[in-house]
Amino acid sequence: MSNVIDQARALADAGEVNAARSIYKQILQTESGNPDLLEEVGFFEAQAGCFPEAIGLMKLALKIRPNDPISHLNIAETYRLFGANDEAKHHYNKVIETSPGEPDAYFGLANLEISTENWSSASANLELALKHNPNDIEGLHLHASVLRNLAEWKKAEECYLTALRLSPNSFEITFDLAKFYFEANRLDQAIEYFYKAEELSPLPDEDMLNFAHALTVTGRAKEAVPIAHKLLLSSKLTATAITRRGTTFSTLGMFDEAESDFRKALKISPKAYSPYEQLGTVHRLTDKDLQHLEHLVTLPDLTEDAQIGFNFALYNGYKDRKEYAKSFEHLKRACDLHLAANPIEAADIVDTTTTVIQTFDKEFFKDRASFGHKKPGAVFVVGMPRSGTTLTERVLSSHPNAIGRGERFAVPNIIDDIEGYPETLAEISAAAASESGRRLLNDMLSTADQETFAVDKLPGNFRNLSVISLFLPNAKIIWCKRNPIDNCLSCYEQHFSTGWSFTYSLEGLGVAYRQHERLMHHWMEVCPIPIHTVQYEELVSEPEKTARSMLEYVGLDWDPVCLNPEQVESNIATASMWQARQPINTGSVEKWRRYEEQLQPLIRALEEN
Repeated sequence: MSNVIDQARALADAGEVNAARSIYKQILQTESGNPDLLEEVGFFEAQAGCFPEAIGLMKLALKIRPNDPISHLNIAETYRLFGANDEAKHHYNKVIETSPGEPDAYFGLANLEISTENWSSASANLELALKHNPNDIEGLHLHASVLRNLAEWKKAEECYLTALRLSPNSFEITFDLAKFYFEANRLDQAIEYFYKAEELSPLPDEDMLNFAHALTVTGRAKEAVPIAHKLLLSSKLTATAITRRGTTFSTLGMFDEAESDFRKALKISPKAYSPYEQLGTVHRLTDKDLQHLEHLVTLPDLTEDAQIGFNFALYNGYKDRKEYAKSFEHLKRACDLHLAANPIEAADIVDTTTTVIQTFDKEFFKDRASFGHKKPGAVFVVGMPRSGTTLTERVLSSHPNAIGRGERFAVPNIIDDIEGYPETLAEISAAAASESGRRLLNDMLSTADQETFAVDKLPGNFRNLSVISLFLPNAKIIWCKRNPIDNCLSCYEQHFSTGWSFTYSLEGLGVAYRQHERLMHHWMEVCPIPIHTVQYEELVSEPEKTARSMLEYVGLDWDPVCLNPEQVESNIATASMWQARQPINTGSVEKWRRYEEQLQPLIRALEEN
């Protein structure tokens, strides 16, 4: 008999379904009371897609041994694969009644919950499964994905890392961990695991784009270039992917290659809005483009994103042609559409600022004067977005002893991990503050060769000077200031993807700008680190005087190369990607006067606040 069963199994493995079925039927004629055989044939039928037959055989086995947990587990799995979730759940629970330590039952229940996107219940069942089998690599990997959907970043990271320790050469886990870090905006870790995953297997094109983006944003432009060029050889990219590749070229200053990609994307998808918006950003819209955009923006059934994107593109196109009134109409239309879908409360900005000011007073820093990692080397350039932070960073990073690291999210990530911030920062120990500061500085200097200073130019860190001062008391802080109306207009004309919701409202911008000033003046009074101010208008009109003062504050000797930051090879992955590659100039000073009439709501808000 065993030889005949082996023959049926061999035929099944070879894909000879009908021949295997014929032999199984012959065996069952004499072995119909064998539950193991019934379940084996049941699994064979399930794999062949014949679920009613498979379930019928499993039921026969269950009649023979109604209290057997394995039989209940087998029929539960078959029901789950058939899509009969209620029946599957019933039998999984029967397994747990008779054998509560059976991890596969909890694992099966978790898969049922995942199929309906009930992430919390799925996580609870996976925790029970892993309690009974803590080294289950598949369970750990699945639980990490579920926790990711629940935005439980710490727990998800722990599951990924545990699974990877158990299976260090798994491409799937390494690759998923890279994508997890990318999604969580922890780009240095994302880069580390993208590299590791690439060693194990080629990355998909879409994820190569994410890899290149992470490198450009973190100031590792030279490493991103070969990836971008490699992607030029790909013939499988969608219009969206080609647009993203073009954006990567833009961040690297390769504007001809970027334009070529944006136009390739439009050939594939003529009504796509993102390529047009990107062409506007790099000043490559033609008169023919504008005519076509005027037609596209009137089409019925446009998505909200398309309307916003087309109007931003038209704004940039008409602005380049100095048709300022017409350009502002499109800008306001784009911002109003975004604001209608994403309303803001100016009072929330005021309340948040007040909380920070009340939490971090002079006594807070006085009581923690000995805290932090004392080694110098970190420079934080802060201020409102579009206040000159990119130009300031490029002047600094032009110096041979400084490296620009772009907009880094290390400090916000630390804050995200502090439950109850800002109030609970007072509970941190001196040892923890010192260790966090050490890691933060090492992270900033991780790509430095001989440079002794690393520059983080995330503008929003003006909110986070409490953490910076506590963890790195010998850091340098440079506050970039600009004419308030120019600064706010420059924010208003940018299509920020995340993080600056108030920039779509002229009134909201006025409130946000004044609250930013209010907070910075507070820091200048209480912060133990002396803060150096750089006025944008002075930087572009008297670059040498301003640069010398800034370098002296940081602790760097004068070097005339700092007057030509546009000649330094680097990436700029921010809204300043075009402007910052031009020689230092005063072209953006007083530009608000082009729109003086349209900006009256902003001007009033600035005066009232």
